[in-house]
Amino acid sequence: MKNTFFIILCCLICTLCIGQSKVYWIHGYKSSGYFWSDYRSTITPSSNRGNYIDWNPNQSISTIANEIDKDNIATESSRAILVGHSAGGLVARQIQKKDSKVKAVITAGTPNNGAGIANSVYSYNYYNVLDKTLDKANNTINYTMMAATNCAPPVSWLIAPLSSIATIALPVVETIVISPALDSLERYINQQYRNDVTLMDMRSNSAFISSLNSSSPSVPILSIYGAEDTWPLLRLLASLNGETSETQYFSYIYQADNIINQACSIYDSVYDALKWPAIIMPWIWATRELVPSSKSKWKDVGTYIDYDIHNEYSEMVGAFHLETRTYTSGWWIFKKTYTETVKVYEDHDGMITEKDAKLNKTNVKNVKVQGVNHMEMGNNYKMREILTNA
Repeated sequence: MKNTFFIILCCLICTLCIGQSKVYWIHGYKSSGYFWSDYRSTITPSSNRGNYIDWNPNQSISTIANEIDKDNIATESSRAILVGHSAGGLVARQIQKKDSKVKAVITAGTPNNGAGIANSVYSYNYYNVLDKTLDKANNTINYTMMAATNCAPPVSWLIAPLSSIATIALPVVETIVISPALDSLERYINQQYRNDVTLMDMRSNSAFISSLNSSSPSVPILSIYGAEDTWPLLRLLASLNGETSETQYFSYIYQADNIINQACSIYDSVYDALKWPAIIMPWIWATRELVPSSKSKWKDVGTYIDYDIHNEYSEMVGAFHLETRTYTSGWWIFKKTYTETVKVYEDHDGMITEKDAKLNKTNVKNVKVQGVNHMEMGNNYKMREILTNA
């Protein structure tokens, strides 16, 4: 439940604040201290609120941690509690290893074992997912137009003008819109992310992660990680663009589903309508059988939008594992047993997976918060309501 986050956070911080510890709020990668504004003003008393800690990326996490410690914590006489979101949690843990004043660390959505999504930036997996999505839609349209072109008269006469327009327009759209858009996205990610030293440290195979996890922490660490319920990619995008955009994003999906369902209904109507002309013009039977195959392609697009693209995004962030399963088919002497390796998809918060965040060390408590995505950990409206009514 969403309030689990608050119950644990409030109890731990309030308990430690009795001993006059100061709380430091550390934001995530390319974020700002404002991310923690709700919690800082609501949970901690004014004397213990500490500071928002702002930091800039494109430095090693060790360098960032040293600068924050030197400028903030090392100069204070009071004990410190560090609360870090995402990469900020890695910064907090690194500070704790160096400064004995730190008595507790809370991480939220932190890739304690490295981030699968950071690995994908360097392996171009993000590009492959987008490219496959566009190819899926493009191939479906091409197949539909091919089927229309191969219709028998008189259907082919009626469809010919539309087919000619599509044959000219689709390559133009591909050349002028789609390819440049993907190229621009690739250049942007290369410029903004692939050469960022901070992101390099966040990879699961980085020397920094190996060093950070080489020993158990000497103080209590609470690692909180989210698990989005449905359509994690869209929910994450909605959170990034504000709460009101969630309805907008989901409406796009519902509209796409509605268009596909209407197209399938048209295919059914055309299929039924061609039954009677085919009695008089038998060659139309061949045309008629092209209709279900085109309908099937569009249904595949609908399935891809509703399910498969989210599974592929889960693969991109590393939220899956392989399992070997045994199946049986047939009957009696024809019975056969075979094994198949399948992908099993796991929970993630839109960016960080459970295996990224879960830290199996002594002095660490791992807490899973169901239904909360990566960007909701700091300012979800339901969380604010819980704090207000607490």
